[in-house]
Amino acid sequence: MIKTREVKHIRTGMLCRVIKDDTHLTSQYNDYIVIKGPLGPTGYFVEGVNLKTLKNHHYAIDDLEEIYV
Repeated sequence: MIKTREVKHIRTGMLCRVIKDDTHLTSQYNDYIVIKGPLGPTGYFVEGVNLKTLKNHHYAIDDLEEIYV
């Protein structure tokens, strides 16, 4: 069983899943991403690699949930 929780503190290398379907032109809903790091001083936006497309994208942390064990 996959355990998930709301993203509160972003860490480089964190595994997350996209939980909103209207974040990008081509939906990334339920795609897994690995966080590369925060964008800007607030950390509200992050850069990540989508593991399905292997492309970099920017995400708001409200659009993600953390996957953990």
